[in-house]
Amino acid sequence: MMLGFIPVSIASILMPHLGLVIEPQWLTFSSIGFFLLMASVGLKLYACMPSWIGRGLFIFVLIGWVSITRYNNWIWGDEIRYYDYWLENIEGHGAVNNSEMGNVYMDRRDFTQSTYYSHKALKEGPLKDRADVYNNLGIMDRSQGFWNRAKEDFLLSINENSNNPSSLNNLALIYIKQGNLIMAKSLLLKAIAVDKYSVEGHLNLAFIFEQELNYQEAVKF
Repeated sequence: MMLGFIPVSIASILMPHLGLVIEPQWLTFSSIGFFLLMASVGLKLYACMPSWIGRGLFIFVLIGWVSITRYNNWIWGDEIRYYDYWLENIEGHGAVNNSEMGNVYMDRRDFTQSTYYSHKALKEGPLKDRADVYNNLGIMDRSQGFWNRAKEDFLLSINENSNNPSSLNNLALIYIKQGNLIMAKSLLLKAIAVDKYSVEGHLNLAFIFEQELNYQEAVKF
């Protein structure tokens, strides 16, 4: 049982800044050893006590395990509850990704909470997430009709990563709404050059060529 825990235990002690968490089900040999040990102890205890006490103890333990399992499944069954659980237990150890939290709330159209976590991600999160965070802020602003603010968000996203196809496409949509088809076309061509499978990029280019009465190019895209 101990062999599986020793390496992680030593790492946890010597490198506490890593925020390592040990859970038995992650370590196959440790799990096997744990349940064998518990079974052995349980059988020895059962042999030393009246049968009705043994049965009662077994039922008590079984109810406890089922209750804890159901509670854990309830936590893990919802993304928000799962993140809140980690926030309460090991806040400050990087357990919660603010960018992901923003995505979850955005999918639920809770833009207030999503904006809160997105701004938190910009302050505390890794630089590699900033382009996607700005892009999400732009999508939310656009959904609420704040077109100028959305445009600023998409520009900030592209400034962080000039090859982000989602940001390029979303900014192109702003230019299409403003009637600047030349700028929109330039952004969309770059988007599909970066991601040749971008369905949105191809459809939006088709729309632009249709507006320009260039039906041959529209059909192609």
